[in-house]
Amino acid sequence: MTLSVKNLSTILTGVLISLTGCNEKTPDIVVISENDAKEVAFEDVATNVRVVPLITDEPIATIKNVVSYGNEILALDHDSKTIYYFVDGKLVSKLNRIGRGPGEYNIIRRFTYSPSKKMLYVLTDDKILWYSMPDIKYCDATPLNQQTRFISVHDDSHFFALIFRNDRWSTVLIDIKTGQVTKELQQTTIYAMRESGNSMTAYSEKNHYYAAFGYNSSVYAVTDNGKAETLFTYNFGDKNILEEYTDFEKYYDPTNAFPMYDFENEQFNYMDDNGKKILITFQSPRVNENGEILIWYAYYITTNGVFYLYRYNPKDKTSQNLKGFKMKGIRSGISPDALSDTGYIRIYQGGNRWLQSDEEPSEIAKTLIDAIKNQNDNNPVLLLFDIL
Repeated sequence: MTLSVKNLSTILTGVLISLTGCNEKTPDIVVISENDAKEVAFEDVATNVRVVPLITDEPIATIKNVVSYGNEILALDHDSKTIYYFVDGKLVSKLNRIGRGPGEYNIIRRFTYSPSKKMLYVLTDDKILWYSMPDIKYCDATPLNQQTRFISVHDDSHFFALIFRNDRWSTVLIDIKTGQVTKELQQTTIYAMRESGNSMTAYSEKNHYYAAFGYNSSVYAVTDNGKAETLFTYNFGDKNILEEYTDFEKYYDPTNAFPMYDFENEQFNYMDDNGKKILITFQSPRVNENGEILIWYAYYITTNGVFYLYRYNPKDKTSQNLKGFKMKGIRSGISPDALSDTGYIRIYQGGNRWLQSDEEPSEIAKTLIDAIKNQNDNNPVLLLFDIL
């Protein structure tokens, strides 16, 4: 069963966001603490588990990002120069660094895919290039008149996008042909802009959900009439990211097309000066078919193999806090590197033979270990799963 955003809006309580990004009322803020997290084993809570080796006759570069739609898998290499397209785990085609059609590009900023239209969309500096699948043949391009950080397919006529205009980053809907903004959903902070690669990758033509990270983080659903509805707002209390990190004016540099600042060193200093560890969200929040919101989180910098999953039911405001996700025979806990259309993806690449522990592995672990050992050129192996 799959719930549409329209149906989900009757289940999930929240706060409407106006088109200027202002709250009509202050949402309830849930403070998440790792102290009440219950230890669980991966095998006890994981469902729909699949091990998928990526099969090809050539070595695959380290994977930066991967998405899965049924038996279709698209992967972007770490240098953002090549997109690989797999069906049933076998390489079918790939898009290399040089673009096809009018103009070329040196780097792939983002990509998104429409399984229904079999169309790949590639974000470059000033346009979105269209490629038909599976042949990856150039078809068309969407011109862009503003800096664009993130795109995803919204429907047949629109992209969901994160853009910079009027001295602010905003989430918007843009016309898929003209690139013009048709709806402004919400203004975002500089930190939310920086973390968009983590917080917005759940968005697709099937799932109209995204998050904005900051001192208070929120998960949103884009409704059928083009508004961002707040589903859930949370922070990590005294282990939260500092509120000053979201200060746009402090860190905005108009000479930089993608304004950034040294977040990592700032957070290192914060921990050193205060003797604290920061808890952060590190994987895109998603909404499952029961209307529950699931958020993975961990300590900043080092997880020590411990990962947390907070699940919240907005209907009755109940929650469950889990940690561990150890698989018998695997040294570290299992956490996702990316999202599929039905759950999560963990990427094992470069061999990773160090991951096996001394204990007798479970059946799932045996399958995973064997797949990694049998891969030619240490090519990636994907572990696809969902959480009960």
